Amino acid sequence: MGFLTAGKDARRGLLHDARPDQPNRPPYTDRPVIRLAGLRHLGKYAKADPDLMLDLALHHVVPWRVLRDFWNALARSGWHEPLRDVAALFNRPKAQTKYWPEDMANAKFWDRGGTDDFAQNLCWWPWNLVRGPKHRSSADTDPGVAGTDPGEAGADPATALDDLSRGTGKNAVHLLAMLQVGRQMARVVRGADGVDPGQLSRDIAGWQTLARHPLVEFEPAAWRIEMGSPDFTPSVNNKPPVHPRWNKRTRADG
Repeated sequence: MGFLTAGKDARRGLLHDARPDQPNRPPYTDRPVIRLAGLRHLGKYAKADPDLMLDLALHHVVPWRVLRDFWNALARSGWHEPLRDVAALFNRPKAQTKYWPEDMANAKFWDRGGTDDFAQNLCWWPWNLVRGPKHRSSADTDPGVAGTDPGEAGADPATALDDLSRGTGKNAVHLLAMLQVGRQMARVVRGADGVDPGQLSRDIAGWQTLARHPLVEFEPAAWRIEMGSPDFTPSVNNKPPVHPRWNKRTRADG
């Protein structure tokens, strides 16, 4: 469940820290692969068969930490109109959430039901997803943990919001727009002066077109291999193989 199942915080609509599981339906259950020979791996897979197939996985543009903390900041501030505008992005029309402000204020958010899947939608809505190599982590925050996006740990989640539009072709405009969404969310989380809830509500309503964008499928030019990560080592004695790490390629990479 996306919301805490007990306690006053949950009944005021606050989200649990843990990232929700992926939905159990396509495209989340798709398991595409990519042939190693089609990737620029700079010798990190020298010991691998060129026909080796690498699993792909879904990765976030705006990390869950930013999404969750943005929602909780709105709820704690009593900014219910922007909060309901966020819900409307994910097939929760405002006509269905008109009771949310009263229920949150009275710590009765759970009483009407129908909220269980909202955090999952917020986290895994396709607009904020790109498909990339499964073996993906940040050496600084999560060494050796495959599939972990930066922003889940560290002091400032905004540092994860790099310009990752490089190599994404026709999807570059969408990804740049999503980065702006993430930066605006991070400003609200930080409690930046000058954030007007009325303008924020209008800005969120303007994200409707972005929210209809499908997930960005794998584009090899958008990814780079981390040269400081281990070289590929095949499976030995039933031990899993060791893979180097892949990172989203940003303009800062040159």
